Amino acid sequence: MLFVSIDDLNDWTGGLGGHPQVRTPHLDGLAARGRSFTRAFCSASLCNPSRSSLLTGLAPTTLGLFDNTTNFRSLRPAAQTLPQCFAAAGYRTVGIGKIFHNSFPDSISWQEEYPFASFRDRRLKQRPLTPLTIRPEAADTDLERRFDFGPVPFADEELADGKVLAQALSVLASAGPEPLFLGVGFARTHIPWYVPERYFELYPLESVALPELRPDDLDDVGPLARDWVERQRISDDLDRPEIARRAVRAYLAAVSFVDALVGRLLEAWWASPHGREGLVVLWSDHGFHHGQKRHWRKETPWREGTRVPLLLAAPWLPSPGVPCNQPVSLLDLYPTLAELAGLEAPRDLDGRSLLAQLEEPSAPRERPAVMSWRPGSAAVVAEYHRLIRYQDGFVELYDHREDPREWVNVAGRPENRARVAELSRFLPG
Repeated sequence: MLFVSIDDLNDWTGGLGGHPQVRTPHLDGLAARGRSFTRAFCSASLCNPSRSSLLTGLAPTTLGLFDNTTNFRSLRPAAQTLPQCFAAAGYRTVGIGKIFHNSFPDSISWQEEYPFASFRDRRLKQRPLTPLTIRPEAADTDLERRFDFGPVPFADEELADGKVLAQALSVLASAGPEPLFLGVGFARTHIPWYVPERYFELYPLESVALPELRPDDLDDVGPLARDWVERQRISDDLDRPEIARRAVRAYLAAVSFVDALVGRLLEAWWASPHGREGLVVLWSDHGFHHGQKRHWRKETPWREGTRVPLLLAAPWLPSPGVPCNQPVSLLDLYPTLAELAGLEAPRDLDGRSLLAQLEEPSAPRERPAVMSWRPGSAAVVAEYHRLIRYQDGFVELYDHREDPREWVNVAGRPENRARVAELSRFLPG
């Protein structure tokens, strides 16, 4: 099995249509060979809780994990992770790059581990390329110091993600006949958006399309969310179209950069003995905002923060290229992969297998996708609605049939009371 993670990649891929100009031929090709879950959502729109929940099969509310500073092992020391489950069944498990959160690489899960920190390039440290006026109250955090973007004079192979790819290719070239679980984690599209010039050249600056925004987009959201967005604001410069266009271009370049690396990895995988029958799984840990809801980062309960690519492909998969449009969660991966491999997974997993949708893309799902935001605040996506309930009791409801960008909160309309009540049953207590 090839298990590929891409950091901070939202729905800006050709198959998901999140941006009209994005070029992702290799991700699109993978979707054509397998199953794309077009309405896949993370369990939390932040790296550590999302990755920890996917890899343990336990929701953030089950783990009690909502931040980037807590190791899931401190909460569930005996949890059997997904790669551990495969290792127990005789698979060779190899983890390369960012699979678990960077701060907590989980050596227990891997027989061989090459964490992303070992691939970092110190030449990119303190390399300011973008003149943003950072607010003084925000400038003392590491995240804001790293909100930077621009082309760098290095080849793909010289950057950290290029080194992750090289290690993965080396593992594939030397792999024996034993079953293999190969995890490969790329750090782009995480900030800073530093990638080679040729990827920026794919997107001429003057023609880059900006997301369609509404200045009143926060007027009908909950006060907790509105306060959060304001406190997380990076720079007023990003309100200026000429600066926003440069940032959007850099993100698009980063997407195409990682797409190219994925293409080289897939080519080697399909050509290897493991690729002839093996499964490819590709996912991102959460989305990313580019000015929607006046936000330029992640960690939100809305579509931009939670919708992610999820692709599964194998030569034996029926109906290749036909997408599944049912709402699904990254939590569903653990039981799915264990079932496909005939392994005995832990009984307390919070997700539900996607085997029915792999066999028949239109097969209905019994449960919606649930996303945690912060303690006491969560979202549910089912059919064509997103419901959000905050810790203070404020509710948002968006009808994706009429409002795919989630601009208008219709929770207060009398005709929607029953729908709010129905979806609220799935929110964590």
